[in-house]
Amino acid sequence: MFNSHLRRPLHGIRKRQTFSYRPRYASSSDGHVLASISGGRESGTQQPPPEDAKGQAKVAFRSIGTVIKILVYSGVGLGITAAVGFVGLHLWVEHIELPPANRGPGITADSYAWNEEVSGWSAGFMGKGTDPRIGWRARSLIRAAWVAENWQTGRAGLGPQERQDTSDDRLVDSAYAISETRLQEAIFIAKEAGLQPNDRTLIELQNRLAEVCQRIDTSLSLFKAYEIYAQVWRSCLASTKRRGDGGLNHWELHEALRAARRLGELGLKLAAFERPTDVDRAMLHQQTSEKYLIWAITHGLETAIKSSHQRSVADSSPTKPLLQHHQAESSSTWWGWLWNSNQKTKTSSGLTSRSIKADVKQIENKLKEFSQNSSESGGHWATFSPVITRLTISSLFQLSTHLVTIDLSTAHNFQTLIHDFLHAAKQYADSKAKESPDAQLQHLWLRSRSALSSVYLSELRQAGGTTKDQLVIDQCLQALQEADSALLALDSLVGESFKLGSTRHTSGRLAEQSSLLKRDLRLTAAMASNFLGMKSASCPNDPNFKNRPDWCGLKPGCQAAKEFFQRALKYSAGSSQTNDEKLIQPWKEASQQLAKIEA
Repeated sequence: MFNSHLRRPLHGIRKRQTFSYRPRYASSSDGHVLASISGGRESGTQQPPPEDAKGQAKVAFRSIGTVIKILVYSGVGLGITAAVGFVGLHLWVEHIELPPANRGPGITADSYAWNEEVSGWSAGFMGKGTDPRIGWRARSLIRAAWVAENWQTGRAGLGPQERQDTSDDRLVDSAYAISETRLQEAIFIAKEAGLQPNDRTLIELQNRLAEVCQRIDTSLSLFKAYEIYAQVWRSCLASTKRRGDGGLNHWELHEALRAARRLGELGLKLAAFERPTDVDRAMLHQQTSEKYLIWAITHGLETAIKSSHQRSVADSSPTKPLLQHHQAESSSTWWGWLWNSNQKTKTSSGLTSRSIKADVKQIENKLKEFSQNSSESGGHWATFSPVITRLTISSLFQLSTHLVTIDLSTAHNFQTLIHDFLHAAKQYADSKAKESPDAQLQHLWLRSRSALSSVYLSELRQAGGTTKDQLVIDQCLQALQEADSALLALDSLVGESFKLGSTRHTSGRLAEQSSLLKRDLRLTAAMASNFLGMKSASCPNDPNFKNRPDWCGLKPGCQAAKEFFQRALKYSAGSSQTNDEKLIQPWKEASQQLAKIEA
């Protein structure tokens, strides 16, 4: 019964289903698994391998296409980034770095013309960075020149033509070499754009290029700067001649006087370069430089007494020989005139008609006239433009320095008259100092030149040997006190005009000029300290020495000298808070003297 029950089919039980299972991993005939189970789990879903060469090619091309897309997108991204960076850099330089300080509302060009004391980049007189008239390419080159001057580093060797005239392997700053090239190309493009030689934009660019050539400071670059300033002088002189009033107190006359002073300075340096190899050419450079300086001084003084001098400044006698000289030069290129050893100038027609002493005598008479009229309610000073005053005094100092190489007695008398002239100018400027920030800065500028004149007089009297040592020391101490007092007054100047910003454009309109004046005052104080230090070093160390001079004081000579030299180092280093420029020459001089004392 039991068995029969089991034999009956179990209709209620679900039949077992069977599935056709295809193994995921193939096995060999001996039963070994060909693929690792764990490896298969870790690898996840895999793309089946291509069945033939066509499938393999598709996969390869797909991979190459992906790489190309990545490269293209990366290149486009880098290009866009570079373009944005390039445009952004040029916009920054154009609108932040190049423009001069904002003069402010209601302030226009005035007789002080402090804005002319800072160099522009083709549109500084407009209050802009670069002039739109010269085109985008020239403007880009000018900005690139600024970038090279301020951010470029490194050294470059002299050119092959310069190495022929130099025995050493001197290097020049590559930043200025690059800037020179770009500015030259920008000037060429500006001339092609139709700018005339007397255009203020072109003159500003030429002045900038000449300054760069001066900083390179090779014989060839100095002569290039000389030729540029000569072109500027001729262009500005022609503009003053076309004006009905002779160009008095116009920017063309200011630029002509400034260019004449620079031509005098550069000509004397070129004469020093030429003297060892060609005495005749060196003498020509010297005589021409003297005439430029005399022209600048004479016409600067004539603007103050223009009521009795109605003729145009371009028609006076010192100008004509210079114009004839430059017309003779224009027939040859500047490099041929300098380097062609077969072409030598034997005469200087018109330039040696009178000796330098005769011209100096006429200037001395005019300086005496100004000094005597200082108390007559201003005298000639009432019509003496402040900017012309500064330009004339700068030329006077340049000529005085040159006279030392000709005759020491003449140089001493000339510098004494300059000192009296400065004293009269200070008296008049002191009465106007409270009128405006420009007048304050003018007064401090005159005080700085008065201190420098005292240092020069001390050195001349020491070299002459006819003045008592006590008078020499007192003169130099007075110069040091004047410089210290002017530095304190300059640091105490407050107001929006003297605010020092992070960039040129964000600074006050007189901030850059006051910084330059501070550097000049530091240099004057360092010169005075070094001179007093060397005088003190000649004193005996024993205060009880029998023949000890009275001017030596009670301190030992070495101690007093050391204090003065340390003071000179302080002036030369400046202040780290205001990022003052280090004055290399007085620093080296003071360091060498201190090393001798401590040895």
